[in-house]
Amino acid sequence: MPPATGDAALQPQTELRHIIAYIGLPEYPTERDLLELTSHGPRLLIVTTLDLVIRNEAPIIHAALRLCSACPNLRDLSIIVRGTGRRSSTSDFSCSVLPRVRRLVFISHFQKDLALPLLSNVPNLEDLTLNTEGHFDNIGTESTLATWKLRRLSFLSRRPEYDCTPLILQSSVDSLRELEFYPAHVPIEWMQPLILMAPNLRTVKTVTFQDESSLDFSSRLVPLLSACRRLTTLSMEYRELHALSEALAALTHSRIRHIDLRCEYSSIRDYLDPGIFHLVTELSSPAFAITSLQRVTFAQYDPPSLQARRALERACQRRRIALDLHRIHGL
Repeated sequence: MPPATGDAALQPQTELRHIIAYIGLPEYPTERDLLELTSHGPRLLIVTTLDLVIRNEAPIIHAALRLCSACPNLRDLSIIVRGTGRRSSTSDFSCSVLPRVRRLVFISHFQKDLALPLLSNVPNLEDLTLNTEGHFDNIGTESTLATWKLRRLSFLSRRPEYDCTPLILQSSVDSLRELEFYPAHVPIEWMQPLILMAPNLRTVKTVTFQDESSLDFSSRLVPLLSACRRLTTLSMEYRELHALSEALAALTHSRIRHIDLRCEYSSIRDYLDPGIFHLVTELSSPAFAITSLQRVTFAQYDPPSLQARRALERACQRRRIALDLHRIHGL
């Protein structure tokens, strides 16, 4: 939907047979833009989706939180904070309770103080993406976290200092179905209880940065996969393909149905074709014993060579495995 402000931002749209109201502002709205929307008062009751990309400036952050508080029927909230690395002059941020929010995305490498009032005021959260730059004392009040029933947790913080998994285990151990994290930055000891104890966990997705090694995945996550027999989807990056043999061996007795191989960056020429041929070798081996595997996905910026593509197609056909090769389009 094109960016809109004022009355146009409040126009409802039809999506999946539901009438929702979506507010999408241009990147970096001013404090005035945010306060003007907030002034609509009761008309904001129709708003269920709010996406904000704001600057790391205290007046704008305060205005953004006022707008959130003025939308009591929000179900989907995304706030991305960008700007300089300096912290705002005040951390006295507050937000009203948002009882209907089910999905929260908070991304900021500089402003952790904004996350705390948000996370402490979404008692019915089911889907959390938290991407911050460490130094958290907590991620919300224990009383709020205790009411969460997370189905999806994307814990993408780099070098976090706060282990939230004990509280999440208490509230969401039975509901959690998808877990995403950085093996190189989030201690595997934090994720281990979730992987081993969440009875309905089906998808594990690991993420690495462009300049990072995936040794942590190979040496520490693979043994956990071996102990977790209920996973159906494993998502990993091309640079982790040197660990693919170990991962496949660990999943031999699992119910894995989908292996999703991807690269989040455009410079993958050194990874793509070798990765495909590596997988072809695995699929062609008589020792390959994952009988539950039904689909393999490769996502890449550049298409593989014709030779690599055909080799993978033949290997998947012999195993009766569906193959999905698709391109990632840059922003």
